[in-house]
Amino acid sequence: MPKINNSFKDLLCKYTRRTGISDSRLAYRADQIDRQIIYYWKNGRMPSLKYHDTVRKCADILLLSESERKVFFKAAKIDEKFQCSLRKPKIVPITRPITHPSQFFGRNDILERIFNSWQQEPLEHVAVIGNKGSGKTSLLNYLKSVHNCNNLRDGQRSNWLKQQCEFISVDFANVAVHSLEGFLRHLLIELNLRNDARDLYDLTAMLNDNLTKPTVILMDNIQLGLELSELDDRFWQYIRYLGDNDNSNIGFCMTSSISLEKLNNLTRKNGTVSPVENIFNTVELDSFSLDEARELLDYVSFSQKDVEWILKESKCWPAFIQILCKIRLEHDKNWREIGLEKLKYY
Repeated sequence: MPKINNSFKDLLCKYTRRTGISDSRLAYRADQIDRQIIYYWKNGRMPSLKYHDTVRKCADILLLSESERKVFFKAAKIDEKFQCSLRKPKIVPITRPITHPSQFFGRNDILERIFNSWQQEPLEHVAVIGNKGSGKTSLLNYLKSVHNCNNLRDGQRSNWLKQQCEFISVDFANVAVHSLEGFLRHLLIELNLRNDARDLYDLTAMLNDNLTKPTVILMDNIQLGLELSELDDRFWQYIRYLGDNDNSNIGFCMTSSISLEKLNNLTRKNGTVSPVENIFNTVELDSFSLDEARELLDYVSFSQKDVEWILKESKCWPAFIQILCKIRLEHDKNWREIGLEKLKYY
């Protein structure tokens, strides 16, 4: 049998790929450390003593089983006292957006449509359109991480795809990708490739040489990206080329709070090429159905009276349900008044 490599760097790379979390997100959630620390660890540097508790938090975030944690801590040369019990992912739906697939509810028809777009090559492209609070970012997080994830809810589906795909994500609300240099750096880090692409020509060569499996690029808040002067017409022509090339094994899933028609009008106004015109299938996110909303609320120990009030005031919008659930869990008195005041911001 081949020898299994249990070095700390290999285990860290393996588990981050499995959960789909980026180095930046892991670093922030673990201890708000510099992303470069995670990069150093993935390239062979061992965590020093002052970072041992951070490694433990990484194990929690990466949702390692008890046996995986023991091997992970041993590889990091961490004392036994840090090997505390596994923290199970919180299913209680108070995280916005969701960070673990077990927190994702409903949308089965939409998920079926989206995953059917990626069952064979060439991959099709999907534009997810929805108002603020409809769960667009949560949907992308689920699409990225459900395939190789442990600790799903009982009966929750994970076998959506017949073929293996890689998933990488870009959020245009992140200022780190508001320039071509930043975009290239982020994309290469997500792909676990060396970070030395100087321009789009270099990126093309690296994608041609290294993308051996169908790859889906998840782009959140595309309308924000189209408004950036630093990402010019040449950049969006390149994105459109990737999406419109039948020989490419790249698919796109973009989210927007405005319609495709308005996106195209925005690009014409800015004098840039639209990356979405005529090549994207549209999926619209609306509020939950009543059954979907009730399924979500079944995982919270509220009275029936509280459940009915949340359904009424949230109008079954995912974000509103999450906000009201969180406030109900945190306040015993006046929680309804606090909740209604909070919803005014939306």
